[in-house]
Amino acid sequence: MEVEEIDDDYREYDNDEESAAEASFPEAEEGYAGELTGYRLSDTMRKEMYEFLLVDGMEENICNAIDSILAIKEQGDVTGGNLIITGDTKSGKTFLSVEIIKAITEAMGGGSGKVAKVQAEALNGKNIEKVFEKIADSDLIVENVGYLDDATLSDLFNNMEAGKADGMVVLEGNQLAVENIFINFPYARELFHTRLDVNELDLVQWAELGKRYAADKGYSIEGLALLAFHAKISEVNKPTVRLGYDDIRELVDKAIARAGKRRGVKKIFTPNAGGEEGGYLKQLEESDFM
Repeated sequence: MEVEEIDDDYREYDNDEESAAEASFPEAEEGYAGELTGYRLSDTMRKEMYEFLLVDGMEENICNAIDSILAIKEQGDVTGGNLIITGDTKSGKTFLSVEIIKAITEAMGGGSGKVAKVQAEALNGKNIEKVFEKIADSDLIVENVGYLDDATLSDLFNNMEAGKADGMVVLEGNQLAVENIFINFPYARELFHTRLDVNELDLVQWAELGKRYAADKGYSIEGLALLAFHAKISEVNKPTVRLGYDDIRELVDKAIARAGKRRGVKKIFTPNAGGEEGGYLKQLEESDFM
């Protein structure tokens, strides 16, 4: 999927955090079933969205969101079928937005496969009708929507009501900002029937994510090593910037690198490793996370 960022030059978007979103559409093992709650994520999509699916109920919420948008589009509603995604900084909202757009485009049997991405502040003062003309046949993701001024919001919603948006519009922001927008522009609720809240993972869930990543690389994190891993996660999880999957992988990769310098790395039998019968994984130690 081609993801582009809108600025004065309208250039191709390139960012490590979102790079996975630029891959081609996956082959869906399961797809739109034609009725609400009928959509099921393919195995490929579940792998791509693994981080989000660790949160209880998130897979069902994602499927329901996709299903809701598909149902609206199947009805031929040209102004509906848009999405609100809320979450904190570095929560992966844009990655999830692109994955959902991919799923909807594939389920609908086509589309340009293009997504335009823009920071809200860059839209302020712009002629929204001309913006939609510029990104014709593309879906639009607006990040940090709370920074859109009232005049631009009004222009955006009016153009959407008039059918000027060729594709799907996704607004991203924190919950308070989104709720304030719909208080000030209640009629916009008719344009956005679907909302998805991205919740943060807690320390235990991040550690579980790290354990599975380590297992894929042939290593186990248990006992004192797991406690040290928890402490390391807490250390890097700064209040101002939300922890991300890349941070977890980096912690594990560094621990594996330290373990590689030790002699006589122990192996531990793990029931879920190496197939149904289990297998042996190299054991990371407490010192590997120091």
